[in-house]
Amino acid sequence: MKKIALLALMALAYCTQASAQCETWNNAANKDELTTQHTLYRDYIKTENFEAAFPIWKELYAVAPAADGQRATHYQDGRAIYLSKWQNATDEAQKAEYMAKINELYAAQEACYPKQLNYMYGDQVYNMFYQFNSDYDATLAVIERAIEKGGNNTDYRVITPYGIIAVYQYNDKTMDADRVRGIHAKIKEIVDYNVQNKTQLAAYYKQSADAVEPQFESIAPYIYDCEYFLPKLTKQYQANPDDRDNYLEVYKKLAQYGCEQSLPIMTEIAAKDQAYLDEERERKREEWRETNPYEYARVLFYKDKNYDEAATYLQRALESGIDSESEAKAYMLLASIQSEKGDKSGARNYARKAAQAKPGWGEPHLFIGDLYRSTRCGGDGFEQRKVYWAAYDEYAKATNDPDTAAEARRKMSSARGGFPDKETGFMKGVKEGSGVSIGCWIGVSTTARY
Repeated sequence: MKKIALLALMALAYCTQASAQCETWNNAANKDELTTQHTLYRDYIKTENFEAAFPIWKELYAVAPAADGQRATHYQDGRAIYLSKWQNATDEAQKAEYMAKINELYAAQEACYPKQLNYMYGDQVYNMFYQFNSDYDATLAVIERAIEKGGNNTDYRVITPYGIIAVYQYNDKTMDADRVRGIHAKIKEIVDYNVQNKTQLAAYYKQSADAVEPQFESIAPYIYDCEYFLPKLTKQYQANPDDRDNYLEVYKKLAQYGCEQSLPIMTEIAAKDQAYLDEERERKREEWRETNPYEYARVLFYKDKNYDEAATYLQRALESGIDSESEAKAYMLLASIQSEKGDKSGARNYARKAAQAKPGWGEPHLFIGDLYRSTRCGGDGFEQRKVYWAAYDEYAKATNDPDTAAEARRKMSSARGGFPDKETGFMKGVKEGSGVSIGCWIGVSTTARY
C-alpha cells in the first residue's frame, strides 16, 4: 500500500509540474499587464536586444510559460535569449548551465505544445549538432523522435545531421549496416515526398539530402549490393551510351559492386566495347598500313602470300618519296613478287632498279643470277648451259658488296660447275673468251668460259 501511495504521489507531482510549465495568462487577474509585458519584451527580441528582453521574459515566463496557450513563443524566445548568453559566455560551467536551460525549454514546449513540434525539433537538432557539439547518441535520439512525430513533414534541418551521424557511427563501428540502410531509406522517403509534392520547402529538403549523399556514397559499396546501384548506373549509362569513358565507368562500378557479368547491361557494354576495340585495332592497322606501306607489303608477301596487294602497297611506298635504302628494298620485294608470279623478265627489271637505287648492293645481282640459273634456253644441252655464264657474271658483281661477297663466291663456284663443256663448245665453234649472246627472255651478252 505504501508503494502504491508513493507512486500516486509522484504522478501527482509530475502532473502538477507539467501543469505549471504549461500555465497560460488566460485566467490571470493581471492578464492585461502580462500581455503588455509580452509585447514589450517581444519588441526587444525582434531587434535582438536579448539583455533588455531577458528580465521581462523571465518574469513573464514564471507565471505564464505557455503564453495564451496558442503559441510556443515564450519557449522559443527563452531559448533564443539563453543561446545568446551561451554564445557570449567564456566560462564552461556557465555555458553548460545555459545549455541545460535551453534543453529544459525544449522539453517544456514538447510537453505543452505536442502539435507544434516539427519546427522545434529542427531548432533542437540544429543546436545540438551544429552549435553545442552534443553527444551523437543524444542528438540521434532527438532526430528519431522528430521523425517519429513528424513523418514526412519532419523539419528539413534534421536531414543532414541524421546522415552524417549514421555514416560516422558506421565507420566507428557503433552502428550496423542494416540501421544505416534504414536511415538512408528514411531520408530518401522524407525528401522524395517533399520534392514530389512540391512543398514550400522542397528545395531545402533536396539541398539537405544532396549535402549528405556523398557521405553515404563513401560507404555504399560496403552496405549495399548490386541491386541498389543497378538503377542509378543504368540511368547513367543510358544518358550517354556511346561515350566510352561513361560506359566503362559504369561497367567498372557494376563489377566493383558485385554485379554478375551475365546482367544484360554488362553483356551489352562488353559487346559494345569489344566492337570498339576491334574497330580501333583495325583503324590502327590501317593507319600503320598507310604510314608503313613497305613493312605491310612484306607481311602481305611473306605471311599472306597476297602478291597483288603487296605490289600495290610497294608502289605506294615508292610514290611517297622514301629514302634510297627503302626504295631499293621495295624494288627487290617487287622483283620477288614478279618472280613468284612467273614473270622473270619483270622480276629482273625491278632488281635492276634496286641496284640503281643502291649502287654497290650485291643482293639484286645474286637475285638476277638465280633467275638466269633457273631458266632453260635453247634446244640442246650446250645452249641451255650458256645461262650459267650470264649467272656467273651477275654473281661476280655481288662480290663487290662485303655483305654478299662470300655468298657470291659460293654461287660463282656452283655456276662454274654448270658451264658447257669445252669439247662441245669447240665443235660448235664457240671459243673460250669469245662473245656470246644468251637467248630467250634473258637477252644479254656474255663471255664463253669452259
